[in-house]
Amino acid sequence: EAVSQPASLATEVEQECAEADVTQVIETLTYYVGLCRAAQGVIEYLKSLWILESVLSSDLDSLRKKREKGGTREHTDSIDASLTAAMAKKDEVDAHVEAVTKTLTDDLERFELEKQHDIKSLLTMNVDLTKEFSEKRHKLWETAMLRFGSIDAE
Repeated sequence: EAVSQPASLATEVEQECAEADVTQVIETLTYYVGLCRAAQGVIEYLKSLWILESVLSSDLDSLRKKREKGGTREHTDSIDASLTAAMAKKDEVDAHVEAVTKTLTDDLERFELEKQHDIKSLLTMNVDLTKEFSEKRHKLWETAMLRFGSIDAE
């Protein structure tokens, strides 16, 4: 009994240390997974905007070619109105792409800084936990040595 109690306490201390480490790492990685999924969604959205930009550019080219061919005044006025609307739409999409790209870039830069901070925090937490549990192990060892000493005295 003199040996089993400190041994079971040592096991509890080891388990507590491992659980604390794992919990912090899991929480941090779960956060990163969420950020990556959000970034993936934004990138998919950007891809759809780039496709729309391409379609609008193609439409503009087609309208410009029609305008160059000329035609009746009514026909060219109609093409001019379509060109104006298409250019406005393309400018709107271009501005949106620029804004989304800037937001994504800012988020990635923030993510990089958070990642550095989190890694430092995890390492610091690990050092603190290691120190805390080393102190607990040391106390257990001292208690066990006192008990072993009392066994020798008997």
